[in-house]
Parts: sequence; C-alpha cells; structure tokens
Amino acid sequence: MRQVLANWILGVHPYNTCFAFNWHNVRHIRRFLERTVAQIEGSNLRLADVGVGDRPIFPFLRPKHRSTLLLTWQMRCRWAKRGRSNSESEL
Repeated sequence: MRQVLANWILGVHPYNTCFAFNWHNVRHIRRFLERTVAQIEGSNLRLADVGVGDRPIFPFLRPKHRSTLLLTWQMRCRWAKRGRSNSESEL
C-alpha cells in the first residue's frame, strides 16, 4: 500500500510528477526523447548503446528497434601518488 501511494504521488521514472526530487531533471529529457523517437522512420532498426549502467532510453526506443548491441567498459583511474593514502588520492 505504501509503494502504491508513493508511486501515485511521486510517479514512476521516467514519468515523475512535480513532487519527485528529480522531476525538473527528467521531465525535459523525457519530452525530448518522446518527440525525437516519434520522428524516426522505420521499426526494424539496430541500436548501438555505448556506455555503462542503466539504459533509460530503451522504453522510448522499444517499438523502433529489432536488435541491440551493448558495449560496456570499465575504466580504471590511477590517481594515487607516492606518500598519499588512498582516501586522499580519491579526492
């Protein structure tokens, strides 16, 4: 019951309501994606997604694409210098 009430008040991403903390960030991106995807011709397209993490654009592109190529990588940064602890080098 609590989750149903929270979803009613806050919405469910990406369809947040104005009461959600990230509504002002997500609303214009969602509108842009809806308008842009509506202009794409065809429904048998291939999608290449380069990146890491959640893929929030998939729900918008689902009716347009038939296959997806996902490219993910892990980047390691070497910030540590001699004489510094790990906590200092992460800053």
